[in-house]
Amino acid sequence: MKTLYIVRHAKSSWNENKVIDYNRSLNERGKKDIKTMGQRLVDRQVKIDKILGSASKRTKATARGLNKFLGLPTDKIEWSSQLYHSDVSVLLHQVCRTSDECHNLMLVAHNPGVSDFCDYLTELEFYFPTLGIVKVVFEADSWREISKSTGTVEWIDFPKNTLIF
Repeated sequence: MKTLYIVRHAKSSWNENKVIDYNRSLNERGKKDIKTMGQRLVDRQVKIDKILGSASKRTKATARGLNKFLGLPTDKIEWSSQLYHSDVSVLLHQVCRTSDECHNLMLVAHNPGVSDFCDYLTELEFYFPTLGIVKVVFEADSWREISKSTGTVEWIDFPKNTLIF
């Protein structure tokens, strides 16, 4: 069994003049939402073996912020510039190359890629709000077995969600 947590980065700032998109920081709401969602991950007793994230400033801040709640050693976090505004094929390739010793993977990236990737894996049409998290489980022994429509959504959560399940 493999479990993938697909995460869209937290709310970022558009008020930074002359800063390229890749280097945008989180805004105050994004920082507050990380605390909310991090606590929800703790409440759900989420355990992660590895975090794979886009190397952009806002995705790094999101992953590091969530990891304060998850407690994963920093050597278990991998940054990839290929995940910056990537499409389904790139996201799939990055997940499929994950070591099979990892059973619980968190992917932190950008829209529309994460929304398209979730749809591809599960056939669930869900547009990720900022800091949206979807838990997808696979009846698979290897990440290389992951492909179209092989995942099942176990839960969806996001900061403004009031129907926690």
